[in-house]
Order: sequence, then C-alpha cells, then structure tokens
Amino acid sequence: MQGKTIIGFELKRLLGKGGMAEVWYAENQIHKAAAVKIINADLSQNDSIRERFRNEAEVMVKLNHPNIRQVYDFGEIDGRPAIVMEYLDGDDLKERLNKGQRFTDEELKRWWNQLVDALNYTHQKGIIHRDIKPGNIFVDTEGNIKLLDFGIAKVRESISATQTGQKLGTLMYMSPEQVKDSKHIDNRTDIYSLAVTFVHLITGKKPYDSDTSSDFEISEQIVYRPLDISGLPVQWRNFLAPYLEKELTMRPPLRHFEVVTPAQPAANFGNNDGSETMVDGGDFRNNVQPNNRQGSGNQDWGTFPSTPQSNNVVNKPKSKKGLWIGLGIGAAALVGLLLALLLSNQGNKKEDNLPVEVVPTIPEGAATGIFSVSRTDKVYFATGNLQYKASTDTWRIAERPWEVKEEGNENIAWNYNGWIDLFGWGTGDDPTKTNSSGSSYYSFTDWGSYYGEGWRTLTNDEWNYVLVDRYTSSGIRYAKATVNSVEGLILLPDDWDVWTYDLINTDEPGAAYSDNYISLSTWNDTFVPAGAVFLPTTGYRGSDTFYYSGGDYWSSTPVDSSAAYAFVFLEEDMTIGQEDDRHYGQAVRLVYPYEY
Repeated sequence: MQGKTIIGFELKRLLGKGGMAEVWYAENQIHKAAAVKIINADLSQNDSIRERFRNEAEVMVKLNHPNIRQVYDFGEIDGRPAIVMEYLDGDDLKERLNKGQRFTDEELKRWWNQLVDALNYTHQKGIIHRDIKPGNIFVDTEGNIKLLDFGIAKVRESISATQTGQKLGTLMYMSPEQVKDSKHIDNRTDIYSLAVTFVHLITGKKPYDSDTSSDFEISEQIVYRPLDISGLPVQWRNFLAPYLEKELTMRPPLRHFEVVTPAQPAANFGNNDGSETMVDGGDFRNNVQPNNRQGSGNQDWGTFPSTPQSNNVVNKPKSKKGLWIGLGIGAAALVGLLLALLLSNQGNKKEDNLPVEVVPTIPEGAATGIFSVSRTDKVYFATGNLQYKASTDTWRIAERPWEVKEEGNENIAWNYNGWIDLFGWGTGDDPTKTNSSGSSYYSFTDWGSYYGEGWRTLTNDEWNYVLVDRYTSSGIRYAKATVNSVEGLILLPDDWDVWTYDLINTDEPGAAYSDNYISLSTWNDTFVPAGAVFLPTTGYRGSDTFYYSGGDYWSSTPVDSSAAYAFVFLEEDMTIGQEDDRHYGQAVRLVYPYEY
C-alpha cells in the first residue's frame, strides 16, 4: 500500500491495523497531512461492511465543526473502500484510561462543554451518533476534543444501516432504549451515553462490571436499574443524574457545565408562571425554566437531596420589598454558615477532610495495561523479566521485554559483573546458584521482595485466570508471536481493543510463534501504548548448562509445598503446574497490584 495515492494523498506509513480496517498516514503535494482509513482486504467484498463504511463517510463529510473529526473524501484503493480524513495527533480517552490516567475537573468540564457543542450540532442536523464512548473521544495535543467514528450513526428518517433485531453500539454505554430497540431511537440516546461516559472518565471505573456479569445481565441493569453514581463528586452527581434517567422523556437537553443545576426535560419547556429563573446569579431565561408541579407530573429538576434548591435556583422577585427580604434572609444564612464553619475548625487546623483525588499508581518498570488475576484482583505486569547483578548485589527489571541472558554456568561467581535472569526456585542466600544440592532452594522466597515493596509473582491459579478464565473486552487474552525476532507470548490487557492490531490464532496454546510477526517499531508504536506485555521464550539453566525449551516462568508457591510451581509455554503446548527441579534456573516476571 505504501506509495499508493487517493485523491492526491500519498500513503506514507501504516499507523495501525485492526480487525476491520487499517489506517495510514498520508500527505499531498503541499505536505498537508491526512489519515486514510482502508477496509481490510478480506472484508472489502462484504456488502454490509462496505455500506457501514460508506455511511460513515457520507455522514461525516457533511459535518464541519471544530470538535468533530473532519472527513475530506471517500474513494477506493485496489478495490478497497477508503476514507480520507483529518490527521490527529494525541490519544483517545480509552487509551488514556487504559494507561491509568485520571483527569482534572477543569479538563472534564472543558471536554463536556465541547462534546455538548458537537452533539448539539449533529443533532440539529438530524444525525445521531449512537456510539458515544471513551474510545470515540479523541484529545489532541492542545487538550481539545474531537468526536470520532460515525460509522453507525443514524440519519433521521433513515434506518438503512440497521437490520431488525441488530444492536449497534457498545453495550457498556448504551441507553435503555438502545438496548431494547436500536432502530427506534432519537438524539436522547446520545445524551444518556455521554453521561455514562463521563461517569467512567470521572471515576476511572467502567460503568458495569463485565468481569462478573454477562452481556445479558448488563443489559438488564441498563434497562431496569439506576447506574451507581454515588462515587461521583456532588456537583457532578447532581449535574449528570437527570441525563441518566431511564425514561428518555425525562432527560433535559444537553447544556454546558456552568449550569450546575440541570434544566427541565425537553418535553416540559416553557415558562408558565411569569417569573424568571436565576442560576448561580446568571439569567438563563430561555434555557432553564421553573418546574410547574401542578398537573405536570414531571420531576423537579431544580432540587436534589444533597443540593437544596435555595442554594442554586431562586425565582427573581417581582418587587423591591421582596428583594430586600430575600437579601436579609440570605445574609443571615451566610453569617450562620460562616459561624458554623469557624466553630467546626476550632482545635482542628488540619486539612484532613479536604477531598483528595485518588489516582491509581503505575510503578516504575510496569506496563500500563491492567490485567485481572481473579474475580476481584487486578495487576500491572513488569515490562521485562527480573534480572540480578552479583558484583553489585543489584536487582532490576530488564530494559527490553525480549531481553534474555541465557547464562549456562552451574555456579556463577559471587562477583560476576553481568546480569542474570534465570534463578533457582528459592533464591535463598545466593540467587546465582543453580546447584541441585543447594539446600537454600527448599526455602522459597518471593522475588518481588528483592526488587521492591508491593511486587510479587503470580500463583498458578492467577496464571490460569489470566490465560483461561479472564474476561476481556475483545474476547482474547494472549497470542503466540515473534517480536523483534524473539519468540514468545503476548499477554493482552483486559481492555484490549481488537481494532488495535489484527492478531491471529489467539488463545491457542498450540499456535506457532510465526503466526504473528511484529516488528520493533510496531511493538513500540502500537502494543506498548495499548498496555500489552511480552513474555519471551527463556529456556532454563540446568545443573551444568543452558537448555533452550520455551518460556519457563516461576509461580509463587506455598511455603509447605513439596514441589515448586511454574508456568511453561512451548510451541506446541502450555502447562501450569509443579516443577520438581527446584534448582533449575527459570525466569521471573513480577506483577504489582492495581489499586485506587
């Protein structure tokens, strides 16, 4: 594909490849950059995919908004449909969440307001996105939003891209009406999905637990149960709650965050009592209306249990007398509040009660991907195997994930100046030993305690959960591969997206390393940002030499065990179990707990 052109743009380099399409960086003759999205060859003759792809181009080419990715044109390259669109530099919010990033309140408010502008713009044009989620929200290097992927967008009065009974969108962020019938929805489904997305962005946690719940169970929760937003800051909880109403007629129109108390539902627009409404001192006469309780049956959007209406929304008085009375009451309330605050702080000058933003810690040496090792526990993997230098008594994580030392000495000298990475089962007093008669190998020590606090090795059960039982958003957990000419096993994080890279023969213990060949640049540019982990084939040290076999990795082992435990993968098989030869030198890959 490199060097081919489309509407004057020459393909320069591959940016990434997923299960449906690949994306290229391209330039025209005056060096204007573009991204070219091309359907994969094996799907280019699929009529439904071609229709969805063309639909995306036709929808987006009509849109011209600073917070929506611009599409320049649509065409074909070698019979494969392609979209030429704006080249963006930055990350989508899913990638940033996967890296463990948390966002400031200032960022969240700015992004909300920009997305409100973008969605109000598309809705006015009769276009419903239908797949609002972190992965479709891009943040450029200036910190501004670009809304992506209108591939399943619905144009008003047109349902040609949706078949009866077919659900389009991402379940985790769907509205109740979209779960029940994705054909008969309107712009209010985007409002709900945006609110769910911001619950995820604010808390850092997915809105539903896909590890313990099936798609059917999640669907039931979306339709019948309120989304838990108790962990949100009060101002966000009060602001987002109305947009998360199950009944779509109760959701207010989208508006900027400055309006802390959300507006009336769209179905109840209109001011019937002749008064004007003030929100935080501002006049929003045309946007926020007082609720008409008599006979309306609608919810009062002006009040919330934790934020009384008197603090935020007041009716403008119709006379000066009323104004002075209101001011007098307000002043008295303010004095009382100040006195209460002063009294509450007497003898307690500390700021222990201030809200603290809790950010998950990614330790130095850890990959950014998050991996479930049980139904309740998640970890980060170290980026490389554990290494030791005898001459300085120093431990480290390998600088490169495919680095393996393959030292074969029976007893490496105590002052050996190189790094070793294959250790006897229990390091004991001397991690350089592999002598079968060494008694220290019957007293197991977890290698993590040598490298740093919090680090440890996985148990056999945890290895099994990572490779066999773990739920992932893509449905795949690992793949045999050759990375930078080194054979090994790629572990894919819980949130791995199949669009990131088109791996084959995934989750197959007997797959060949040659099934997936990945260059150094592809690994660094695609897999590292996505949080993938590479376990190289290591071989093992015997009593007198080095043996090449496959990947030999120690497991954590109970103190009273009569045998050592290990995870071993070969070209034709994988085993998780006991390893009788404790003195064999095998590799160690540490993990670190993922916590809030």
